[in-house]
Order: sequence, then C-alpha cells, then structure tokens
Amino acid sequence: MARPPSDKGFRGYVTFTGFSDTAGREDRWGRGYRRVVTESAGPLPPWVHRHRRAAALSGGGVLLLLLVWTVAVLSGGDDPAGQRLAAQRIGADEPTASSSAPPTAPPTEPPAGPPRACPDEAVQVVAEADRPGYLGGRQPVFRLVVGNTGPVACTRDIGRHLRELVVSTADGATRLWSSNDCGPAEGVQTRVLHPGERFRFGVTWVVGTSVPGCSGDHVPLAPGDYLLTARLGDLVGEPVVFRVS
Repeated sequence: MARPPSDKGFRGYVTFTGFSDTAGREDRWGRGYRRVVTESAGPLPPWVHRHRRAAALSGGGVLLLLLVWTVAVLSGGDDPAGQRLAAQRIGADEPTASSSAPPTAPPTEPPAGPPRACPDEAVQVVAEADRPGYLGGRQPVFRLVVGNTGPVACTRDIGRHLRELVVSTADGATRLWSSNDCGPAEGVQTRVLHPGERFRFGVTWVVGTSVPGCSGDHVPLAPGDYLLTARLGDLVGEPVVFRVS
C-alpha cells in the first residue's frame, strides 16, 4: 500500500488492488478475479459535497414531479384535456345511430290449438300481370295472389267460387271480362295460411270480352289502357293498369 504525496489543497486517496475476499471463487476459466477498492484517505473536498447535495435535490425534484403528474392523470382533476379524453373514451363505447340496428318486435306466440280463421285485415289480395303491355296479339297471363300478412298462421277458404279476376275500362266504369264467366266457379278450398305465405292462381286471357255464362261472342279489345282487379269473396285488391297495343 502506498500513499501518494499531497499537494496544497489536495487530499490523497488510497487504492487497494488484490484478489477477491470471497474464498475459492473463480471465473469460468478457473482464474481468480480481482476487485479494486478506492477509499478516501481523509475528508472529502467541499465541491464533492456540493455535487452530492445538488444531485440529491435534483433527484428528489424529479420524483416529486412524477408523483404529481401520476396523481393528476389518475384523478382527472379539473383539467379540460383530461375531461375531453374521458368523454372520448365514454363515447367510443356507445353505438352510433348509423351502426345501431332498428329494434324488432318480439315474435308473437301462436295461440294454442288449431289455427283460427284469418280475419280480413290479415288477408291480402293482389292482381298481377306478367308484363305491363301486350303487342301484336300476345295473350296476357294474369295471376290472383292471396297472402297472409298477419303475425300468426290462420285458415281461409280460397276456393274457386271465391276467386275472380276482372278486366275493366281504364276508368273502372265498364266490366269487360271475368275469369268466372266461362270457367267453373265451384269448390271449397280451405288452406292454412302461414305468416308471409302466398298462393298464386293463374289464367291466360284471350284479349276479348266475355259475359256471365259465356254466352255470345268474344269481342277483341281495341288498343288502349285497361284495369285488372283481383277479388276473393268480399275482399277486393287494388287495380293494376296494363296496355294493349
């Protein structure tokens, strides 16, 4: 051990170099390792104490700032930015009007027992033409459609004696043809109509007039617009316009 000479205003230090004080410890190559210890040989200079106090004060100030910032973030406080951030987080979890699905009514439980008779307000009667206009003697195909628009299954007589398709003038004042004039209009046909179910009945028209009982000649109709109307008993659908050219 050697002590270096001290100049004016400078205190020397002593450095010890030797093997580790841990007996028998070796590195992976089997050699003992050294430890260097530097100790002060006397009181430290004033500037060392000043540096240490400054470092301690700086570290304490940083820790204090971090603590204040953490508390402010967690509590939200009165910070407008924090309130805006919280509002954005809440709003992100709420569905928007464009993405929300419209509410649907719960399904109606069908009544116990066999289906009941369909009320008139649950039965829809519609007339259909296979095209809006007919050119060059083309014969139209008309359909009478019966459907259940109610929430439950029900029964209804949709027999031939109740079904009818009628062609009239465009103002609806003159009856020109009926599907019942020359065909049988008999027979009861009671069906169970399920919700949304439709039954279609078709007929081909010869583009001429008719009278009840199919007496007389069929007079071809002149070009123009005509109305097609469907009927099921007392229920009458909306007329459909078509053209004969």
